[in-house]
Amino acid sequence: MQFLVRMTVFGIRLAPILLVAYWIMLFTGTHLPRVPMPAIRNLDKVQHFVAFSGLAFLLAWSIPTRAGGVWKKAGIAFSVAVVYGIFDELTQPFFGRNRELADFFADCLGALFGVWSYLLLRRFLYRKISSPPLRDKKPETSAGPVLDYEAAINNVGELPGKPTMQRLSS
Repeated sequence: MQFLVRMTVFGIRLAPILLVAYWIMLFTGTHLPRVPMPAIRNLDKVQHFVAFSGLAFLLAWSIPTRAGGVWKKAGIAFSVAVVYGIFDELTQPFFGRNRELADFFADCLGALFGVWSYLLLRRFLYRKISSPPLRDKKPETSAGPVLDYEAAINNVGELPGKPTMQRLSS
């Protein structure tokens, strides 16, 4: 996951660049005068859900984790997306669009899904990249690796490149 977090373009982290570009497109798309749309029922709710999923995902990706942990980061991302959803719905009438409570609910659900998607992806990538499976790791103590006594007993007398001796059964 660190490779995703540390990706840069001209020395600037990629996540904030994508967030700013996405947010500008989102603001523009929700504040342009309404254009005729196909008569698909509740299509605008789906659009709000998808748009705010993307916004919340990018917000969660852009916020540094060191601020207080991943859950605090997720809460901040969700809160910012919801506050922007309120702003978005309150300002739309100034641009010839309708204010709808159902759109705001779609924004909130989308923000929740976006943060959840980020957390799920983060967990999957951290598990996949940062640590090998536990069954492949040998346990260690502060004194060094823990010996596998059963394997040592079963391999008594076996040395690399030397013929093996027969083990006495007890």
